Amino acid sequence: MNEQVKRFLLLMGCAAMLAACTVEEEQFEPEEQEEIDEHSYDFGSFDRFTSTSPAEWMQAEPGDYHTEDFDDEEVLEILRESADLGVSDEELFYQMLDLAAFDYRDDYTYFMQFDEIQSEIASVGANLMDEGMQVNIHLLYDANIGTDADDEVLGLLQDFMQDMPDDTNVSLLSYGAEAESGERSCDSIHEIHPLDSYDERLLQEGVGIEPGASVPLSSALNEVEVHYSDYEKTIVYVVASGADTCGGDPAHAAEMLDAVVHVIGYNVDPNEREALESVASSSEGTFTHVEEVEGFQRVIQEASIYTIQAWRDWQVEFIEDKRAQQMEHIDDSRERQDEMNERTREEQDRLRHLTDQLEEEGYRVNGAYIRSMINERAVSLRTYMFETAIEFRDEAFQASLDPIEEDQE
Repeated sequence: MNEQVKRFLLLMGCAAMLAACTVEEEQFEPEEQEEIDEHSYDFGSFDRFTSTSPAEWMQAEPGDYHTEDFDDEEVLEILRESADLGVSDEELFYQMLDLAAFDYRDDYTYFMQFDEIQSEIASVGANLMDEGMQVNIHLLYDANIGTDADDEVLGLLQDFMQDMPDDTNVSLLSYGAEAESGERSCDSIHEIHPLDSYDERLLQEGVGIEPGASVPLSSALNEVEVHYSDYEKTIVYVVASGADTCGGDPAHAAEMLDAVVHVIGYNVDPNEREALESVASSSEGTFTHVEEVEGFQRVIQEASIYTIQAWRDWQVEFIEDKRAQQMEHIDDSRERQDEMNERTREEQDRLRHLTDQLEEEGYRVNGAYIRSMINERAVSLRTYMFETAIEFRDEAFQASLDPIEEDQE
């Protein structure tokens, strides 16, 4: 083998060895990983937006840039960086919310108070019969009218009490009766029927009807004030034989009552009528004088008609007042609903604008997909609010009708 052939074979062997070494180095050299850049903006947790419950969305903290002086360019700069990093369209949507979502927490709190408002309305309905429709009528009977008329007058007073609506409380007190043992005549005040719905079984017949030596009219009116002053609607009828003889001031006592005091004078001395007229006028009541049982019967029957009408008027007044309060809640809910509707639309427009801007600038985002998520959120919020508000208004309206329907049954 000549020298040239040897040299050629030697060169080929070296080349083969070099090639093998190169392959080995390439085989064991670690592959360089592509470095992924981190976002310069520190986003919050998206968990508050990923729920499917609009009620939870309304409780979520708003976006960092949600205020009225919203800077869309500053927010777009953050979103451009996200688009450059290639985040998914869904993540980009949640980033938008983390930046620009509106604050609905006050609205949520308001709607959660609906239960309390409904309870208030329900309590109005439950207490309507007790508070609003209940009139308390006090009959003060002067025992000095005389034995020739007391049975008939007392019988007519019992008829009066019996004619009152079931939801009316009535009481019958006598004053000026013959003093019992150890009792001062000016302290002679007796309860014939307690303040309650009329019940014949509650009558204390024969008690406090014997004429006495005094006429403690002022003390009798004070008894009404002391025991029954808490009631809002009160009417007092005084059947008097004459003016107070115990040194009291019945006109002042009547004025201090939160009640209308009507006085029926029975065969009263003309010199004493003015004093009784002042008792009635001091409480915006009326004074009527009669001289016999027939006249008293006519007057007490007219009083019965008047009292029943007053009861109905107060009933309507109370219902209208409570219904006005209920309507305030209903109107307020409508106003709150309109305000929140407007905020959801503003949020919707803001998020759509951000999406449109990224598309127009050529960023690779699926605008249609993001806009569909924006629209779905807005519609869900408005639907939730609408259904909640409608349910409340329906129940509030029904609550305002229930007491009337119950009374009509």
